[in-house]
Amino acid sequence: MSVSRSLWLQNPPQVYYPPLQGDLTTDVCVIGGGITGLTAAVLLREAGVEVTLIEAREVASGTTGHTTAKITSQHDLIYHTLINRFGHEMAAQYADAQQTAIEEIAAMIQRHNIDCAFERQNAYQFTEDPKNNRALAREHQAALRLNLPAQLLDKTHLDNLNLPFRPVHALCYNDQAQFDPVAYTRTLARIFCDLGGQIYEQTRAQDILAGEIVHGTGRIFATHIIVASHFPLRNVPGWYFARQYAHRSYIIAVHGAEPFAGMWLSTHKHGHSFRWHNNLLLVGGADHKTGRQSRKPHYDLLRDTVRNIYPNSLEVARWSAQDGITGDSIPYVGSYSSLLPGVWVATGFAKWGMTNSMAASIILRDSILEQQNPWSDIFSPKRPTTMNAAWVALGRVATTATNYTIWPMNKRPVCTHLGCRTRYQTEDGTWECPCHGSRFDAAGVPLDGPAVKNLDPASLSLEQLYGLTEERPLL
Repeated sequence: MSVSRSLWLQNPPQVYYPPLQGDLTTDVCVIGGGITGLTAAVLLREAGVEVTLIEAREVASGTTGHTTAKITSQHDLIYHTLINRFGHEMAAQYADAQQTAIEEIAAMIQRHNIDCAFERQNAYQFTEDPKNNRALAREHQAALRLNLPAQLLDKTHLDNLNLPFRPVHALCYNDQAQFDPVAYTRTLARIFCDLGGQIYEQTRAQDILAGEIVHGTGRIFATHIIVASHFPLRNVPGWYFARQYAHRSYIIAVHGAEPFAGMWLSTHKHGHSFRWHNNLLLVGGADHKTGRQSRKPHYDLLRDTVRNIYPNSLEVARWSAQDGITGDSIPYVGSYSSLLPGVWVATGFAKWGMTNSMAASIILRDSILEQQNPWSDIFSPKRPTTMNAAWVALGRVATTATNYTIWPMNKRPVCTHLGCRTRYQTEDGTWECPCHGSRFDAAGVPLDGPAVKNLDPASLSLEQLYGLTEERPLL
């Protein structure tokens, strides 16, 4: 029977870290125990900086534990757009950051002998529709201009790869990688502690000031603060809740599929992602903005795909993931705001968090050490297109929100971020806010920010009393 839990989180942690009680003073405090926060923490400790890390739940339990974990510079068809939008120099910064990140992750694994199922794989983006060949060819030329290891494959070559789908063209990035992200991140936590760092789990940051973090039982005083909590929790200044929108995707792992090489991603708007882990095929897709629901359960959409190509396969696990997407699809990494000196942010990874986590960590380390970084301009929250991108993101947020806030006699629980009505998502048993992407478990405890406070228990009881958790179609 399929387990509704991430494949990477099937094994419990071997180490649990205590919650922080009271006040603490440190040079750097990292908020967030995912791959970004822990990578930054390790890099800073290796540079001799005093670092403390706090995590609202357990290490790697958030987005890091729910990814497909492809370590690749192939981020959809992005590079042609980047060159047109930012120019060659800025686009080259992004490309170089991703390729460097792959090798830095590999070096980290080798240096510390991390057992995390790391293996080199080619990454393919493919189309089954000849009409999309031009887009792939255009992206191929952009990738070559940026010195990325790309080659364009036609149907003759692809027919020899034993694939369950029938691509007519594919763009291949050579020598990329994949791994177990939780095994990797949990080991980073151990390495960080061995280097003298401190980790506190079950310690949720509730507010951020210049040089100060408010948490449940006290305050943390720090010269530098890194907000690596997936979605920044401080609204103003920064306005990050209005500069990106939350997007969800779903993954199932199946046994009994016929193996094929590489990591694959369709160019189709409703296409799918494929990769292998041991003898299991991981199939991802059914994407949607957080708070929306399809007319058919999202996992069933993936099951239909698998059933068509592997009718005798067996589903063994299923899980979902969420990430922030900025208006120009480039993360925000750098100074949180000029009004919060010493506070740094990394967010909006657009579902490409494995390489972006390393790139962001290197940028943040260099910023804190007051060293120049070759990629800081393209990732800067103040980059030239940021305001235009904010309008794009805000428009997507508004479009989503109107479907849920105009119903009369609406009794659904109110999100503790900015008061939008949440919606119950029966597949994962969570409350989702369509406005800014906050998610809560069935008991109302925050899973994804920007909300940091629990839902009102009385409103949850009201939901159960009136039966308002039933699925409803979009208006």
